[in-house]
Amino acid sequence: MLELVKNVDQDNDGYQEQEPSQRAFIVSTRPPKKPLSGGMAPAVREASREYDEVIWYALGSEGEKSAMRKQFDSHTPAEKATPVHRYEVEGFNVRQIQLSKDSWTSHYDEFCNRWIWPVCHNLTQYAKDKISVWDIQGNATVNDLIARDMAYELAQEKDNKSPIMIQDYHHFKLAMYLRKYDVENPIIFFNHTPLPTMETMGKMRPKENQEFQDMMKALLQCDSVQFQTEETARRFLKIIGVDKPPSIGPYESIVIPVEEDGKEARFVRVGHAPISINADKVYRVSRDESPLESPISQWLEEQLVAPNILLNFERCDYTKGIKERAEAYLEMMKTHPHLRGQVQLVLQAEPTRPDIPEYKQYAAEVKDLVDMINEDKSLWHGDKEPVIFLNANIPNDDLLKIMHRTKEVENSVTSDKAEQKRIICVTANEDGMNLTAKEGAIANPGVPLIISSGAGASKELDCDGDGAIVYTPHEAGNPKPLINAMLKAFNMSPEEAGRRTRNMLEKVKGNTIQMWGKFMKDETNIILDRRKNGQALPGRQLPTYKLDL
Repeated sequence: MLELVKNVDQDNDGYQEQEPSQRAFIVSTRPPKKPLSGGMAPAVREASREYDEVIWYALGSEGEKSAMRKQFDSHTPAEKATPVHRYEVEGFNVRQIQLSKDSWTSHYDEFCNRWIWPVCHNLTQYAKDKISVWDIQGNATVNDLIARDMAYELAQEKDNKSPIMIQDYHHFKLAMYLRKYDVENPIIFFNHTPLPTMETMGKMRPKENQEFQDMMKALLQCDSVQFQTEETARRFLKIIGVDKPPSIGPYESIVIPVEEDGKEARFVRVGHAPISINADKVYRVSRDESPLESPISQWLEEQLVAPNILLNFERCDYTKGIKERAEAYLEMMKTHPHLRGQVQLVLQAEPTRPDIPEYKQYAAEVKDLVDMINEDKSLWHGDKEPVIFLNANIPNDDLLKIMHRTKEVENSVTSDKAEQKRIICVTANEDGMNLTAKEGAIANPGVPLIISSGAGASKELDCDGDGAIVYTPHEAGNPKPLINAMLKAFNMSPEEAGRRTRNMLEKVKGNTIQMWGKFMKDETNIILDRRKNGQALPGRQLPTYKLDL
């Protein structure tokens, strides 16, 4: 049995710090200041406060801009485009790699978001059947550009200690290019997305299967590879050829000796480090009684008049189960007619990747379904629509306030008045983080929370069956599991709901973004200390892995 190495909330596992660096390099496709409300970049931005100086590599674009590229560049200084924009924003030193239109399309649109993203989420019906040499080269070019610029800066400053923290699936091969340019700094990769099952891998054409295996093997050029969920960590180990991956608890790692070209083995830590939220900030902001900032937020608040509100705030992405949620709502109204006029469904799905055909089609399908449901006037509560679809951005502070706020409303059938229930409903088919669920647990205590077992946060919030209402995402044509979860939430007693939300609150407070940031900094110290002492990491290890790229 493998011995696990745990280092969160401990004194670096007994390690002595070897002149730890007070600056870090972060690679995350989006810049640290982004106009959208949530996602990976804001979470990493919060955690990076562990360092005195942060150099943040992101992507930008040159020439004529599409809708998506405009979102990336909306805050960039309006100076003439150069290969790398260098500027400061909110205390971060940004290095924004400027891509040509062709490089952006091949890397971001085609390779990453029409192939890697759906494949990682095991939704191959949304994936390209074939990737072209052009797609692969686009991804290689982008990662090579980042690696060259970073390697030059590190060499100029003779810096081989500052950690490089890579955050996005767009950069699975970046560590390989950094090592190619003789970068010796600690490299830590954090993967927040799921990974394909072996069944999905088996469905790929040989070329695509090999490319994905190569990307996973390239991660072994890192010193530490951390995953949002244990299941994803185990899938990674299976893809690279480990037959029986061990169980890995939160903030634990196993050690893999990696041998390449006959060189002395490099030791790679592979673990499970679930990123989280700033619990104190969510608590404070959600209870702020100041007016909502955005006119759209104010309008939304006015629409919420039914006794039961099902809501979530997310990107309009097919991984989120938005369409399935609307289908379940419609079926529930058919099979439980006494709920007509008593439940409103809020689908706040901010625009995302509008240049990708599959995303445009998905958003159109959701809108058509919502329009069809809203044609049935028997579902309305007074003059308010039953399903509110907002394909728009709402400030995160407003979202937290809307989750928390409630009001006394009237039952349109009995005319009785009661306190409105605002139930967070997270229906991801399979997803990585789903931090909205954690925000909801803090922002809305005393009210049940629904979450699919495919959501990254589901295992944390399950609380041994006494936390969130966890259901199995339905296959096409079978919305019953989600409907049953909704009915359970509507009928749950205040006592049970209070107990469950207290359990979730304790769980979220026990794993915050500050803990995640500290863990990542501790990883750097462990790596530097091993290099100083010339010793392998303590604990049992997997057999030596011979890397062939």
